[in-house]
Amino acid sequence: MLCALIYYYSDGHLWVQLAAWMFFIFFNLDVHFGFLDFIDKLQGYIWIAGNGAMQSFTMAGVFISVLYMRLKANNEMKMLWVAMILIAIILFNLGFIVRYFSGGISKERDTPSWVLICTGISLVVYAFFIFLVDVKNKYNWFKVIEPAGTNTFTCYIVPFLFYPIYEMSRIGYPEYLSQGTGGLIKCIVFAFVMVWLTGLLDKINIRIKI
Repeated sequence: MLCALIYYYSDGHLWVQLAAWMFFIFFNLDVHFGFLDFIDKLQGYIWIAGNGAMQSFTMAGVFISVLYMRLKANNEMKMLWVAMILIAIILFNLGFIVRYFSGGISKERDTPSWVLICTGISLVVYAFFIFLVDVKNKYNWFKVIEPAGTNTFTCYIVPFLFYPIYEMSRIGYPEYLSQGTGGLIKCIVFAFVMVWLTGLLDKINIRIKI
């Protein structure tokens, strides 16, 4: 909501999205470092930001989306590839540097290194998808995950309906699937099953909207 309000009231100006993104990155850094005194004084008033991690992710997406639209409209797509790869490299390096001072790379604690590295990964993947879909017109390659894009909110909720059912069933799985390569395979399979269920629900007109 906070990021949406920033975008809406700034009329989508690119520099405002960038400034907001940088602010939330510093906000997240301050939560774990505690060395930015000027942000310390603001945290009590911007309680909705939590530790700034989720807002940093969101504003990164908003900034890149606005940048993409501007450059595409001006036929300057080459600049987009340069910008996204350069930003990703910077984020990767910063993420690996700050991990020594902010509790490592931890999703559970929303550490700055986790935020920066995951944002960098997302930029590279996003650039790859733009190239395949908008440049090479390979839209049909992604039909298998289309429900995740067309019914995103439903796809987000479906796993939270699955978890309690799974817990009540008391069905276990081999320890191999809890970590490492096995865990990665399990996550990929689980993700595709949730997308498939979302598509199935959509076919019978069950979807969540805001």
